[in-house]
Amino acid sequence: NKDNSRSGQDFSLFWDVWDKLVDRYLERPVDQQKLLEGAISGVEKSLGSTESANNSL
Repeated sequence: NKDNSRSGQDFSLFWDVWDKLVDRYLERPVDQQKLLEGAISGVEKSLGSTESANNSL
């Protein structure tokens, strides 16, 4: 879901990069769950978070 209404933030760059990564690795299976978890982890690290939001989902 590419709905940006929740945060008001434009996530088009995020989705462009996401799509390019998936396309780049077409010769091997891409685990989209791992991509999602990695993206969440990156956001957490950029905020200096020491706890993972994944643990509370």
